[in-house]
Amino acid sequence: NSMEAQATWRRDIDDEELERIGEQDTWHWWNNFRWAADFNPKIKVVLELSESDRPSLEVVRRWLGEPVEAVIVPSTMFICNRQNYPVLPKAWQEILSYFMRARINVIISSDVHDNSLKLYAEYMLRFQEIHADTHELQA
Repeated sequence: NSMEAQATWRRDIDDEELERIGEQDTWHWWNNFRWAADFNPKIKVVLELSESDRPSLEVVRRWLGEPVEAVIVPSTMFICNRQNYPVLPKAWQEILSYFMRARINVIISSDVHDNSLKLYAEYMLRFQEIHADTHELQA
């Protein structure tokens, strides 16, 4: 159990604080759900990125070890470049590139009145071409 492991080496927080941290960690929610479903291989997870909560690379790497089916990118995360085309900020590009290399699907969520959906899709296609894993397995 990761909480027990942390309790053995974390001396700066008490057990109550450690439990509170675990309750807020979405990976722990997923792990508990997966455990309750008896690790059914048909159950996969979809992650939604949030502008206000950019994950660390450690967190991204932990999720890459899970059966992630897709990542949802809200259209509000896009900014306009000099040519007035939507792009993702560099920090989010780095995070998304990890998922792209793992060949995880990307879903753009947007407001129904957002007229830029085609531009987001074109950007993501170019982004995928640049960041996709090009290694092929040899038989």
